[in-house]
Amino acid sequence: MNLTAEPDAVTSFRMQNDKSDKVSESLPGPGGRLADRAESLPAGHPSSHPGGRVHPEDASDSTLSPRDRQSFRIALRIREINSLANARIAEALESSGLTMPQITAIRLVAHAGSLTMSQICAEMNASPSTVAGIIDRLEAAGIVERRRSEEDRRVIFVHLAEKGSEKALFARQTMDTCFSKAFESLSDAELLEIERSVDTVLKAFKGSPYS
Repeated sequence: MNLTAEPDAVTSFRMQNDKSDKVSESLPGPGGRLADRAESLPAGHPSSHPGGRVHPEDASDSTLSPRDRQSFRIALRIREINSLANARIAEALESSGLTMPQITAIRLVAHAGSLTMSQICAEMNASPSTVAGIIDRLEAAGIVERRRSEEDRRVIFVHLAEKGSEKALFARQTMDTCFSKAFESLSDAELLEIERSVDTVLKAFKGSPYS
């Protein structure tokens, strides 16, 4: 059964079971806050590229302050790490026959136990029609199932079927292996330093206004 018909609407694959990757919404690129900033610049400005994409050379733009240039470089590196991680995970999960959005939905439901369609939409930052397509195909493959709430029959929850639990476990183990291999050359001290630095960046994004 072909499970890959829906568009790849999730551009930031969730690699944790929390909402920490909301940070990616503020990174350069289509739909990102730095992209919005680029689109507001006058025509001809080095950062006003089509679609609001911020290119690496923009970080050396002489009109930016040294601090702004450094901020751009950090944001670009975070985006590159995210892209590399997504590509590595997608390649490792290719044998499952599932798309990245489908794996995301499976892991979300597995973590929560059950979710409504609206909750899945919110977690994946995707439209109801996109999520409906994802869940339809997963249900047809016997990976998830819809059940009506016993308290309110109007509410429908998505649960994992037995096959879905196997897929969720496979995805988790595969992703753990990917990250383990990616960081195997680093010492424990280096990993701790990176973790602290990433936590600092995350706190900065969470605590800063969008404009």
